[in-house]
Amino acid sequence: MLESVIESCDYFHYTIGKVSTDKSFRNPTYKSVKEFFQCIKDNTNIFEKYKLQIIGGCLYDFSETVDLDIAIIGDILSYEDLENDMNTLYDVAFNVFRLKIDIQWLDAEDEIITYHQLNLYKMKNILFKNNLGYYYVNPKKQEQYLIKSRTFIKIGYLEYQINNQLTIKDYRHRYKKLTEFLITGIYPTYNNKKLSYVSNNPNRTIKPFFDAETLLHTDEQYYRDNSNFGAKSYKLGLNNRGEQS
Repeated sequence: MLESVIESCDYFHYTIGKVSTDKSFRNPTYKSVKEFFQCIKDNTNIFEKYKLQIIGGCLYDFSETVDLDIAIIGDILSYEDLENDMNTLYDVAFNVFRLKIDIQWLDAEDEIITYHQLNLYKMKNILFKNNLGYYYVNPKKQEQYLIKSRTFIKIGYLEYQINNQLTIKDYRHRYKKLTEFLITGIYPTYNNKKLSYVSNNPNRTIKPFFDAETLLHTDEQYYRDNSNFGAKSYKLGLNNRGEQS
């Protein structure tokens, strides 16, 4: 994996869209994430234009994730303007805080899902169960109920070089292009991994995001109490091939 070798490499270069860095990444911490968002709020107007949310692994355990996933919610002035704001976020994260981040604009917030809701979906045959015991959404029925699809926009080109090995990931041929680098597509809100969180934690609700503005005005204990710290590790879920990790 990229993250397992960059600390010991002699040469490192990472590019996403128009933004590049030669600085190797450090794993996110509560402190570095909060300082990053405070810097964005103090030096840009991005917080005035959108709602920024922490999603992904940082909601579960900073020690078990290598990047910070960010959702942007809000009206788009233009695709070029959105891309410029994403570039600003990437540039500050990479070159000031040495944070590896992954940004996507979403057309709506993800909904909190509870174990009770999961059982209701199972009773209505919305969810199917695979041979590993994890549930997934029946795509033919999901639009009839609370589990909805989301439209996303993100930068669809990245490349990184570690020593002499260059890796290029270009998703622009798979999705609709909006600008030179922006792509858009649709995916279900709740996939195998997210549903496995709920299935493994019957007494909990699984929170899909934490508001970045709230992060700036609260402490670390509040963050832990209002995210998913203490839930089953995401490593107990499914990987992208549907296999148990």
